Amino acid sequence: MGIDSITGRGKGNYFTKDTIINGHQYSILVYAPGDSLALYTAYFSSVEQIPADTTGYTRISAGHFQFAGLGQGNYLPRQFIPMPQRHQVIELNGEATIGDISFSGEYAASKYHHNRFSDLEGSQLKGGAFTIHARYNPKQIRIGNTNLGELDAKLSNRYIDRQFIALDRLNEVEFDRKWNLSKTTMSDEEISELSIIYSPINMLRSALVYGKLNRPGELHSDRTQINVGLSDSSLSSIQYQIEKINTSSTFLLSESHWTRQRGTAEYEILKWRPGIRIEAEERTEKPNGSDSLRLGSFRFIEIAPRFTTAEYARMVASVELQLRTEDSAIVGTQHRALKSLTQLYTWQYTNPQLLTSSLTFNIRKVEFTNEFRQRGNSNSDGVLVRSQSRYTPFQRAVETDLYYEFSNQRSAQMERYFIRVAKGNGNYRYLGDTNGNAIPDENDFELARFDGDYIVVYLPSDQLYPVADLKASIRLRLQPAKFVQTTNRWWHKLLKIISTETYLRVDEKSKNPDTKQIYLLNFSQFLNEQMTITGSQQFTQDVFIFENNPELSFRLRHSNKNGLTQFVSTIERSHMQEQSIRIRLQLIPEIGNQTDIIRKVDKVNATTHSTRERDLLSHALISDFSYRPMNNFETGFNFGVTEVTNSYIPKNATATINEEGIRIIQSFPTIGQLRAELKREEVVLSNITDPPYEMTSGKVPGQSYLWQLTFEYRITNNLQLSVNYNGRKEGVRNPIHFARMEARAFF
Repeated sequence: MGIDSITGRGKGNYFTKDTIINGHQYSILVYAPGDSLALYTAYFSSVEQIPADTTGYTRISAGHFQFAGLGQGNYLPRQFIPMPQRHQVIELNGEATIGDISFSGEYAASKYHHNRFSDLEGSQLKGGAFTIHARYNPKQIRIGNTNLGELDAKLSNRYIDRQFIALDRLNEVEFDRKWNLSKTTMSDEEISELSIIYSPINMLRSALVYGKLNRPGELHSDRTQINVGLSDSSLSSIQYQIEKINTSSTFLLSESHWTRQRGTAEYEILKWRPGIRIEAEERTEKPNGSDSLRLGSFRFIEIAPRFTTAEYARMVASVELQLRTEDSAIVGTQHRALKSLTQLYTWQYTNPQLLTSSLTFNIRKVEFTNEFRQRGNSNSDGVLVRSQSRYTPFQRAVETDLYYEFSNQRSAQMERYFIRVAKGNGNYRYLGDTNGNAIPDENDFELARFDGDYIVVYLPSDQLYPVADLKASIRLRLQPAKFVQTTNRWWHKLLKIISTETYLRVDEKSKNPDTKQIYLLNFSQFLNEQMTITGSQQFTQDVFIFENNPELSFRLRHSNKNGLTQFVSTIERSHMQEQSIRIRLQLIPEIGNQTDIIRKVDKVNATTHSTRERDLLSHALISDFSYRPMNNFETGFNFGVTEVTNSYIPKNATATINEEGIRIIQSFPTIGQLRAELKREEVVLSNITDPPYEMTSGKVPGQSYLWQLTFEYRITNNLQLSVNYNGRKEGVRNPIHFARMEARAFF
């Protein structure tokens, strides 16, 4: 069954149960939270296809899986371990040119060993692939003194053996759409293409592309594409493209025909530019010898007239209407599915010396037919407003950036889900079923500074809510000295040393049905536990003194951020505040220092108990000295003292942290670098034995030592060597050493 471990009766979250399915007896896993029969801790892995004689499971929620039946579901109670593999590819290519004719070719062979522990037949794949190209590209075709234009003709052939495995992606992103392919089995593949591009005059261009894709015993696809374009930079532009793909699948016993057309036209009248775009597609797929359409057949047509104004007073505006109808296959025939209308309005003002602004307003209305509404679809109205502005008056004494975006959409509450990864690649570790609910939920994991083997991802729940989504921000930078022209007054010199920057940002995704409360920025309706799915509000104020002085400068910062996230199982509210002073000082040309004095508040509250809850107040002094006697050599020393108080549980718990470090860096210009670091950390706890991760940033009580040595060297342009060694001794734990050496060759 692939059970990971037996934990003892009542300590796991699954037990086995015998059942009869289609006359056969199977032993299946039964989810039993808190049941005294539970014996096993099971780990489930996602698989693409469940074998017909194997019982599969579906995921209900994080850590909760449900029996689906024989050959059903997409999870198995098995934990797959990584297998040692080897992948080798050799490649040869060449090119030759004779006048206007050029030839090129490429051959590659691969050897891929799925599992180096196995000698079974099929564990190794050996295959080859080749491609050849011929091109004829005379810039001018002349008969006597007559220029007939330019011709570009290409002929190519590509063959890939079914057992050839490339190191990287071979095909373009739209390859399956280009050839009208669906999911198929592994087979040989051959593609032949002929492309002819002819331009009798500069403003007229035409192209013909014909290609064939053949997978013997599986499918055959023919593709024809015709492009015609007329472009006059001062007046008009007309483009038309038609593409036909005919596919016959032996594997699926079906045939498919796909026609795609797209045409655009634009004309300039006194610098006003009316235009239109027409796009249509029709795809029919049916079993061989039948007229009944399969699911996946569709057709649509979209007509989009557009109008762009001439520039007036540095302003340009445009409007576009998109009318679209779509049909889809039901019970073997095409039926009208929906119609939609999209209105797109844009406005732009450009004055680089003072103001640059743009505004986009998008309204979309979609109406489904009754037949398709009964299948779970629903009508929708969408609005998107986006505005960006930059204002720099008074000789750039004021710099203002404004951003505003509002849209209504459908969104879901999120759920934290932990995924196991290779040890050392994650930032969480599993503690076991600490709360006894038999589900590996958030409270069973803790952040790990080193050797984490889990990562957290955020998955949406199944239920979608109509939400108003708002993003808005403003950045205001002031340099008072630029407001005045006088430069010999004492008060001007005083103003010159001061500059400020203010930043405000609001993000809100709300279920509030009264959407004007959101887009009109009624902050009393923001971060609402009943309405907000996720939201944050941030304010940062910086004051700079001697900002551009390399010898001495100061930065004073006040920052405040509030957030709220509505998860499936809890609502989490956060608050972070920081007041800090940063001092940069160049004592002498070779010695520099940066010192930070920081006061920080970090609070997280949740409606249900969570290990993430905390109420931290920290004060820190961090200083870093660097000594650079020459450009390619640097040594540095840093130290820091931090005191953190946790007022949550237990109250008045304190952690005092001091750390010191030294580093040496030797650079070899254009060749490499050698870096060595040694760091000492000491954590002293008071009134607490197991602090939250954020309280000490993962540092363990007692004294810890960390060291690192990194060497990177380029032996030649095509050969690079890197060596990395890390070591640590945390508190009373035994020392841990990790070394890695890697050589890379580029061909």
